[in-house]
Formats: sequence, C-alpha cells, structure tokens
Amino acid sequence: MAIDFLRGLRWYAALAVVGALLFGFWVLMGGAPGYVVHIDWGLAGDLATGAEVVVDGVVVGKLEPMGRRPVRGFEVEKGTHEVTLRGGPCQARPGRVTLGPSRTAILMADVDERMSGCFLFFR
Repeated sequence: MAIDFLRGLRWYAALAVVGALLFGFWVLMGGAPGYVVHIDWGLAGDLATGAEVVVDGVVVGKLEPMGRRPVRGFEVEKGTHEVTLRGGPCQARPGRVTLGPSRTAILMADVDERMSGCFLFFR
C-alpha cells in the first residue's frame, strides 16, 4: 500500500517538473512584449485609409482596416517617437508619443477641414 502511494507521488512530481520546464521554455521563446503605437483613424474616415505611417522618418506600414475596425498597431522601440501620416488628400501634422513603462500608445487621427484644405492630426 505504501509503495503504491509513493509511486503516485513520483508521477505527480515528474509531471510538475515537466510542466515547469515547458512553461519556462514557453516564456523564454516568447520574448517580452514589445512597444506598440496604435492608430485609430475612425474619426478621419476614408481620408486616412491607405496613408503611410511614418515613425521617426521611416515608413513602417499603411493604415488599412483590420476587419471592421479602423485601428492599426505598429511596433516601435522604447522612447520618444514622432509619428506622422503621408499620402492621401490631406496634409498631416506630426504627433509625438513617449513609450516607457506603458508599452502601448493610442493615437486618434482626426480631420480638421479649413478653407485651404484639410489637415490630419492626432488627438
């Protein structure tokens, strides 16, 4: 009876060790979450769709809907970045964002219509 009890404990111990090793491997291979700038251009509508996203002078992608939501995320490094949009019918004003303890920043793109044209800006 005592031997069966010890045999069961050995199985539980072996499963616990294997589970801990698999979890450690999963964390190690997954890496730390990166820093992301999310741009929501729902307020700007079609005027921002297809615009190139420029972070610190480098094009990192385009604003294209992900499903039905007009939100797109772009990975950046930790620190302060200048984000702007290029292309499309409106001129864009750059926005600054600082990523530190907060790993995600959300910029809302909006349109300011004036007599001389339209401007995209971040709220």
